[in-house]
Amino acid sequence: ALGRFLEAVRAGDIKPGSILLVEALDRISREGVAKAQRLFHEILEGGVEIVCLYPYEMKFNRDSLNDLVGLLIPLIAFHL
Repeated sequence: ALGRFLEAVRAGDIKPGSILLVEALDRISREGVAKAQRLFHEILEGGVEIVCLYPYEMKFNRDSLNDLVGLLIPLIAFHL
């Protein structure tokens, strides 16, 4: 389902400002840190915000890509 979502983002069918809600960041990808990081960046670059609920509610948007400290949380989650 995530693949179809990404295709819709690329095609412009998912409008900027939309939100992808995930239970936890590790749900974005189970294929390692590098792949998960690329997907995370692609979604945010497409203007879609990512909101995760666990371990606490966090919201990421395009501006988050410039927050080095804030990016550590997703990287650690992708590693786990």
